[in-house]
Amino acid sequence: MKKGPTMKGCLLGFVLALSFVSCAPSPNIAYTHKDAIKGKYEEPKLAGLHQKYKASLQDIFGRYHQAAVAIYREGLGFTKLTDRDGQSFYYLMVLVKPSDLAFDRATTTTEQRLSAVLTRHFDTNLRYMTVRDLEKDDIDGLAFGVYWAVRDFNECPKYGGYLEYAVAYIKKADVISFLDKTASFSEIAKDAEIVTSQSLKHPVPVRLVD
Repeated sequence: MKKGPTMKGCLLGFVLALSFVSCAPSPNIAYTHKDAIKGKYEEPKLAGLHQKYKASLQDIFGRYHQAAVAIYREGLGFTKLTDRDGQSFYYLMVLVKPSDLAFDRATTTTEQRLSAVLTRHFDTNLRYMTVRDLEKDDIDGLAFGVYWAVRDFNECPKYGGYLEYAVAYIKKADVISFLDKTASFSEIAKDAEIVTSQSLKHPVPVRLVD
């Protein structure tokens, strides 16, 4: 993979990964759907989508919770992307933090961690979504993100460290093709906008390459 161009004027609503200062469980994991679902939006269209599809968001949370895949706090909701021409697109947002997804800071590089997540963990965790989640006229795509922990395994093998993440902005038709098993994640990811934050740095765009 390589760094890609700036994301077509997209408005990003994600903060930098947060650092943990002790060997304690992450405070950024949602344990109930109330913690998981983002409820406050400044833009009326986003607030309207939240009200209209609240039950759908709860259903998504239930599926991931049953599969023991954690949702990032306020990681379920909606986000707006704006292209260079000023046209707005509204994406369903799902940000997950698999409980067993962690890397040893001393033995991995940022490139190795990102490659492992994009090639293995997006595919697996995206499959808990369903076609009906996306088959909505006012939803243009899916912002699907995976968070992972980076820590010193010698000091805190289970907790602590800091978080990194990657978020893929995928068009609705491509997500449906993946869920229908007519396209692989690697195929749809080539046309997706992907941003990542690693080593507590600002998010940057990346592009998958063969």
